[in-house]
Amino acid sequence: RIGKHCGRRNRQYFLDDRCKIVCERRQIQTDNAKKLSRPWISPSVSPNRTFFDICIIKWFVDIVSPNNDMKEHLQQLLADFPMIDIKAMGFPANWQEEPLWKE
Repeated sequence: RIGKHCGRRNRQYFLDDRCKIVCERRQIQTDNAKKLSRPWISPSVSPNRTFFDICIIKWFVDIVSPNNDMKEHLQQLLADFPMIDIKAMGFPANWQEEPLWKE
């Protein structure tokens, strides 16, 4: 449903994008583990959860487009699909208070 809502009708295309994001994130983690400091997200956020991936995407979007509205779009997406278990995705209870999402 989410893919269709976002204009993505082809399920394989959505999965391919997700796989690319995960592979690139893993590459960043392994190659730059010592260099990559993340003061923009609390250490309690697990790097093995979807929320961590979303945070990396937000971090890149903030670099490319500093005045973006990704936070509002994410909040609206979560409101439109209340059946999504954000806790299972790794969202902390106060995720909107994380430094990355506060600004």
